[in-house]
Amino acid sequence: MAAKALRIKPEDCIVFEDSVAGVQAANTAGMISIGIGARSVLHEADYVFNDFTELSLGISNAANK
Repeated sequence: MAAKALRIKPEDCIVFEDSVAGVQAANTAGMISIGIGARSVLHEADYVFNDFTELSLGISNAANK
């Protein structure tokens, strides 16, 4: 709903989530999902990081699934 209200395509959105339900919602909406937490729990996310300190602008070279 937020993407629609902002007139942004879902595929142009990035969602940071620490819950399985949030990752699943982002994936269902067609958004890029970034899990923050345990890879074993958030394995459905497009990318998973232990915490925000691991993020960089070069995410394509980062911790893919």
